[in-house]
Amino acid sequence: MKLKTLTLNNYRQFNNVNSLHFSIDPQKNITVIHGENGAGKTSILNAFKWCFYGEVDFDSGTENLLNEQSIAEASPGDEVPCEVFVKFIHEDTLYTAKRKQLHKKYEDDNIEKLGSSFFTLEWIDKDSGEKKASNNPETHINQILPKSLHSYFFFNGERIEKLASSSSSGDIKHAIKSIMGLQIIERGKKHLDEYVINSFRKEMKSHASESDLAKAMELEENLIAKLSSKNIELENLEKTHLQLQKSIKEIGNRLEEIKESAQLQKRRDEIEERITTIRKELEDNKASLSLEISKKGFLGFFDKTAQSVKDVLDEKREKGELPYRIREQFIDDLLEDGYCICGADISEGTEASSMLRRYKSKASSKSMEDAFIELSGSLQHIEPQRKSLFDAIKTLQVKRKNLDTERHKLIGELDTISNDVGVIEQAADLEERRKELDLQKDKTIESIGEVKSEIKKLDEELKEAEKSRKKLADSEQVKSVVKKRFDIAEESSIVLGKLLDSLSDSIKTKLSERVNKVFQSIIRKNYWAEIDDNYALQIFKDISGRGKQVVTEKSTGESQITSLAFISCIVSLAKENEAKSNGLAQGGIFPIVMDSPFGSLDDDYRALIAKYVPELAEQIIVFVSSSQWKGSVENEFSGAVNLHNSLIYYSPKLEGEETEFLKRSDTFERTEINEGYYDR
Repeated sequence: MKLKTLTLNNYRQFNNVNSLHFSIDPQKNITVIHGENGAGKTSILNAFKWCFYGEVDFDSGTENLLNEQSIAEASPGDEVPCEVFVKFIHEDTLYTAKRKQLHKKYEDDNIEKLGSSFFTLEWIDKDSGEKKASNNPETHINQILPKSLHSYFFFNGERIEKLASSSSSGDIKHAIKSIMGLQIIERGKKHLDEYVINSFRKEMKSHASESDLAKAMELEENLIAKLSSKNIELENLEKTHLQLQKSIKEIGNRLEEIKESAQLQKRRDEIEERITTIRKELEDNKASLSLEISKKGFLGFFDKTAQSVKDVLDEKREKGELPYRIREQFIDDLLEDGYCICGADISEGTEASSMLRRYKSKASSKSMEDAFIELSGSLQHIEPQRKSLFDAIKTLQVKRKNLDTERHKLIGELDTISNDVGVIEQAADLEERRKELDLQKDKTIESIGEVKSEIKKLDEELKEAEKSRKKLADSEQVKSVVKKRFDIAEESSIVLGKLLDSLSDSIKTKLSERVNKVFQSIIRKNYWAEIDDNYALQIFKDISGRGKQVVTEKSTGESQITSLAFISCIVSLAKENEAKSNGLAQGGIFPIVMDSPFGSLDDDYRALIAKYVPELAEQIIVFVSSSQWKGSVENEFSGAVNLHNSLIYYSPKLEGEETEFLKRSDTFERTEINEGYYDR
């Protein structure tokens, strides 16, 4: 997929028809769109999303997309359209995607939407040259550019660093599953569990009649229903949690825009990120402690026992009873020969032979002697191992205590920040709302924990019920065909579950290696990047004496590099999948549209990222302001840019002199699109 043109009609600040053209040259693959803050860069980014999927990221949603000037110039009773057209090439075919929303104007400039927006997808048939239209355009566009992945191809660069935070692990896991086709396996397992197995269960139950098997199956069905209900409850709670996190983040962004609270909010973000890391480190600490105790915990109670055994063995050793001086095998060999080593006759029936046989009963076998030697050797290591156990437990407990202390200190600092922000006049209402959302989030997290505990208990009960049902089914010999189908369906579900876990882990590992390779090709520090077991993008470093440690206080540049590395790998995977066409993985060649990716970076990081951007995808569209463009970005892009477009912003409230990009308007706020770049 490559974008050719974007046409806007009465969309946001773009009055009437305005068009943008994009480079499809594989050698010069970058199109740069220049515009100052407020000129409409974010509006254009959202125009793609609205056209393809009917969604935008504006706080007002799709309610205020219609251009104000078009409303004012229309007469009462007129129908005013808001439209976005996107022309793109996919598999050598030219497509035109169009979304249109009609509005009707009433008196006093009141506007009402006329129904929902209408989406069409047309293309030119390569063989006949005829224009054709899709019967199911929403599904069709989703097959070309999956909605679940669009945020990785159309994104706001100033917020891209959020991918490198622990809270985005769910998004990353979803992207991996989508791009590699794992959702198909998930759906297959769900279909087996919810429809196929249930159908066979009912059939088995009908044959079982009023028997114990029927009762067992009824119990199993009840547990499955409860488990399903709890899983839905958990899913809803987790969605609520994500939404609360998003709302809190949005308030944080607004607080950062207020000069007086900007630094406080930035520090709060850093603290919350560190608290998230501490929480994970505490979980790892608990797991390590459990592992130590499960493997070596018995040593803690082995002190007196070990000494008692050692005393017994020492006593036996002193008496010569263990290990004994002569082995059984040696005596057997002498008796077989009939002669002692001194030459005496010890043949069968002699007194000497009888004495030797009586002596043999005191001799030790080889296995007994080996056991004695092994036990004696093991006892020597008991004390060092006990000391190692206690040292490890002590180290883990000290670390846990330090983490707890740091966490409590940071929570106290968060309270202080909240109080300080609360007294800032412009931020007070936002902070109060943030506190309310924080409280809701805490309650939601508590509910999630309770539901997970209930799910775990139901899982255990269900396993026992399944065992009981299987045992009864075997004993009652339910009709063999039904039982076989049921057993095969259950086994298939188990296999799909294991396959899903195995593939997810394998793909995550491979993707993590790719991300790190890209990350290290850009970063200049001795850091490395990984996707951890929780699917969070993390940066690590080696600390002397402590080993591998998470970099908790990442700069914006480091976070952006990590996120871009991940997006780059997702794009390359999609391209590889397109070539394989294996039927599972979702593949394709996709463009990347980035809004202000250099906004908050210093010159060094701008240069590092700008140097890598041309390699991200086969088509790149970048939105920049003059300050972001000039200097390192312009230099690094020089050989890869094919087209420039400029957004000329007309403002009724312009203060100071006009520039090539900022003009004074005597009427409405609006933006016009001109080809080329005005370097002044």
